[in-house]
Amino acid sequence: MPEKMLNHYCQRPARRLLYLLVPLFLLLLPAMNAEGRHVRDTVHFKKALAEKTALKLTDSALNEIGIDSILNKIENVHNTLTRIIRATSVGFDTRDIQDNLPEVDSNIDIIDDNLSLYQSVLDVKNLQMFRVLLNSLQDQLTEWRAEISKDEKELVEMSNEMGTFKKDTLLRSIINDSAFKSLYLNEINDLKNKWKIAKKSISDDLTHINQLQASVSNEYFTTLDLQTKSRELLKKISVQSLGKEYDYLWDINGDKTGENAQASELTKKSYQGQRKILHYYFRRNWTDQLWIVFAGVIFMLWIFRNYRRSEKDNGPPLPSFYFIRKISILPTLIVLFNIAPFFDIHPPTAYIEILEFLLVISLTILLWKNWPKNLFHYWLVISLLYIVFSFTGALLTPSLGFRLLLFALNLASIAFGISWFMTLKKNTLALSGMIKIVSVIYIVLNLAAMLCNLFGRLSLAKIFGVTAIFGLTQIIGLSVFIQIIREAFALQTVASKLKGGMSAKFNFTRMEELLDRGLTIVAICIWLIVFTISLNM
Repeated sequence: MPEKMLNHYCQRPARRLLYLLVPLFLLLLPAMNAEGRHVRDTVHFKKALAEKTALKLTDSALNEIGIDSILNKIENVHNTLTRIIRATSVGFDTRDIQDNLPEVDSNIDIIDDNLSLYQSVLDVKNLQMFRVLLNSLQDQLTEWRAEISKDEKELVEMSNEMGTFKKDTLLRSIINDSAFKSLYLNEINDLKNKWKIAKKSISDDLTHINQLQASVSNEYFTTLDLQTKSRELLKKISVQSLGKEYDYLWDINGDKTGENAQASELTKKSYQGQRKILHYYFRRNWTDQLWIVFAGVIFMLWIFRNYRRSEKDNGPPLPSFYFIRKISILPTLIVLFNIAPFFDIHPPTAYIEILEFLLVISLTILLWKNWPKNLFHYWLVISLLYIVFSFTGALLTPSLGFRLLLFALNLASIAFGISWFMTLKKNTLALSGMIKIVSVIYIVLNLAAMLCNLFGRLSLAKIFGVTAIFGLTQIIGLSVFIQIIREAFALQTVASKLKGGMSAKFNFTRMEELLDRGLTIVAICIWLIVFTISLNM
């Protein structure tokens, strides 16, 4: 009992303190809220106040209007100003444009510098990449211009609203009426304060919006000029590449140091420009890469789930697969790198080259233990030729040494292509027929590249050489891609039969035939996409 009394006694001061703090907090809360707002809202033109004082305005004509109409007119001004202040404080957020505009400006400057250099030494792949990027930049700038114009229109409408109030002689007469002013002095002062804040907010926002609009419009019209320049250069290439660009190989002068230095400078600037441009492209099209990753995760989980189901049901042993495993990371990457061109119809050429390079690396690791040694050795040579031709395709130097190197590469590629074609007859691969056709195209394109180089058509020589190795690499990647899909479907067949039910009654043999036809059509489409991009078509 004494203990309870002690606790009760000790709690009494705390309760008293609480009783004092709560009312104090409630009193301070309105003031705290008022400080947190941009403008303290004290405008209350109450009709009851006018009726209580039997308000008679000094201007007798105003009394005939009626106090209801007068107060409604004033309240309309008050509500409009409040809306304007709120809108200008939070409604015109241009941070996204301001943050990204410097990067857009940097990319436009890079393209402008490169196009100026390309006037003398032309490179069709980079020109096409610039054209794609300029289209993307123009779409972004068009979107920004529309957004800024919308904001500007809203601000002009707000300014016009305030202008209408300012021209309203009746409103001015009411506010300046001495009787009305004496009754609602505080409210009128607050209304005037709101007017100043709203006017300044509109003025500041319009100044900011107009400056931003000028910057965006300047970049927009620059992209239009650069698009025209890139189209003219591509037309120039189409005419020049068919004609004699440089001296015949036997007439070339190896002492053109000025031309070589200019081409070397162009190569350096092009490399730096492509890095920044690809960075922008990936940022602009990150959703495409996200969908590719999502497709890869689904594919890998599909294989893992079917493996686990087949092992769990203790059924017959699984068929031996060349490529897929329970955790199929490499097969998934190969599938993704093959189907990636479908996710973007107009990618930069450098993007396709990156995908091809990653495909080559993935294939090399996967085929190391899964292909016969003689075929794998051929694949290593193909990979090496791919890397070498990728560098020669990027180089723009029309020197004697470069052209002789390119000629020797094409000659070695023809010899290799013939040997590879003869080896194909002794081995069976998925898409064997198409691989043989592409191998013949590979030989023909290298022969065409040699002749173009010999007679001074260097642009065509590089295009044919790069396209030849890209086409051969892609078709081998597609043959492995088809085999992976076949194995994944075979695993699904085993898992479905073990599960029983309706899925076990499907005609899987017929489905496999349809799958093979569909995969062949898809493979041809993918190969044609990559092949035509490499040919700059």
